[in-house]
Amino acid sequence: VPICGDLTPEVHETFQVTLTGVTGANLFDGVGVGTISNDDSIGAAALAGLKISEFRLKGPSGTDDEFIEIANTTAGPVTVFTTDPAGTGFGVAYDNGAGGTLVFKIPNGTPIPAHGHLLGANTSEYSLGAYAAPETFAQWTTDIPDDTGIALFTSDATFSALTVWDAVGFDSSASGSSVPPSVAPFFEGTRLGGICNSDGCLASASHSYVRRFPYGGGAVLLDTGDNEADFVLVVTDPVSFFVNDPSVLGGPSPENLASEPDRTSTEVSMGLYDPANPIEGPNNYLFTPQAITTPSPDPADHSKFIELRRKVTVAAGATSLRFKATSLSTQGNDPGPGATQADFRPATSADVTPSIPLGIAYGLNLENGVGFIYSSGPQPADGIFGGLNSTLRLPAGLPIGAGGSVGVNFKLYYTTSGLTGFYWITPQTKP
Repeated sequence: VPICGDLTPEVHETFQVTLTGVTGANLFDGVGVGTISNDDSIGAAALAGLKISEFRLKGPSGTDDEFIEIANTTAGPVTVFTTDPAGTGFGVAYDNGAGGTLVFKIPNGTPIPAHGHLLGANTSEYSLGAYAAPETFAQWTTDIPDDTGIALFTSDATFSALTVWDAVGFDSSASGSSVPPSVAPFFEGTRLGGICNSDGCLASASHSYVRRFPYGGGAVLLDTGDNEADFVLVVTDPVSFFVNDPSVLGGPSPENLASEPDRTSTEVSMGLYDPANPIEGPNNYLFTPQAITTPSPDPADHSKFIELRRKVTVAAGATSLRFKATSLSTQGNDPGPGATQADFRPATSADVTPSIPLGIAYGLNLENGVGFIYSSGPQPADGIFGGLNSTLRLPAGLPIGAGGSVGVNFKLYYTTSGLTGFYWITPQTKP
């Protein structure tokens, strides 16, 4: 039987050939079954773009307040398909000390959009469902042990060095933890320190491990092959949260297949709201003088902030637009470029109308699930700040037509004086 082949990964297919109307002979079995075996794969370039991008194995609701996010970092959609004859999809598994235990399966045929995300969660205690719900096929109810390595495999049936594609592991033994260090293939390079010590595994604040973006933002996540270099721990209160890894002020922002994908600077570009004036000139910048002279925040000062007005242009148009703080000088962060850094906290902003005929620069809303109350520093009126990994949503000025622009007003509170500061964001849109 001639087969018209294609290059699209798909499930093995069967067909039947039925013989009828036989004369001059006895027909024993008139039905023949044939199988068209898939010989296509996703392709190394597309597969390489699938990464574990954010996760936690415990949360404020308890040991089962867990989620694992997978990102497609390529510029094209990826359709999941395993070439393992024993499998029916990709698998996310955790290290059980003797192989792996399947957490959830990504079924064959599942599409992940360009720069999009897929979310799995433990539905027993997952506390961020209002922010992003897990996919229906990526839910579980059994606890993943704290400080245990997790990995993405190209099969949901075979967990080995041949099928592992991305992994994140821990070694909290230096802190007296009884949790065994992650073993291959459930880690890459230097393992993370984890949240466990001789007293147990602590989680007094909302947190997550987040794969870093490079300084300067963008839509391509870091992947150096080293867990410690690639991930940062964001915590809503790093002062009181015990960790073995350095923690940065921030919060979890899980994303699912329905969330806005990350966009590149070609897809969404930002320029000065008023190009006739300099970057710190009228209509582009508002600054309230900083009176704090020590590294410690001043609890009595609730007024210090910067506003940055920008013109955002969307090449393909958008029905929704939000921004994620992917590089930020804030409490606990490594300095990045520069020596002494300011301490920024993104927050909800208001609409402003500059004194030029460009229309409104719309305010942004700090979204639920990543905002938090910072108890010891200056606070905005509602007490809610953001940090690294926070998202800010545009509530008005939509939709934006193809090639269209909208004015946006970013607001940053700051709590310490510094020579410089950095605030890089990754835009996310839906067409």
